[in-house]
Amino acid sequence: MGLSIWEENLESEIHQGHFGILQSSEKLGPLLACVVIVPKTQEQVKLRQMAVLPEVQYQGLGTFLIREVEDYLRQHHIKIINLAARVSALRFYQKLGYQPISSEFIEVGIPHQTLEKRLN
Repeated sequence: MGLSIWEENLESEIHQGHFGILQSSEKLGPLLACVVIVPKTQEQVKLRQMAVLPEVQYQGLGTFLIREVEDYLRQHHIKIINLAARVSALRFYQKLGYQPISSEFIEVGIPHQTLEKRLN
């Protein structure tokens, strides 16, 4: 992405939540899936940088990670999650209850759509 890791690059991340699924394995490495949560208000966050290692996609790790993060957010009184999903990932998020709230747009050269979920 062309960024250097300097303190000023990381300042905005101090209040963000980093979640991941780790595994000790020589073949795959320790990080299998990850996601970042960015606080927007006291009741709303933005989910970003969701990724699952290609070798373990379609095994339920992404779904597991999102559900665990949602449970964590509920415990911290978060009511709304939004995200900019790649169009290719819309079905994944919609199966988890995320609803489109924007038309399609281009971000980093890739078609995206904004989705939102209200937590119970």
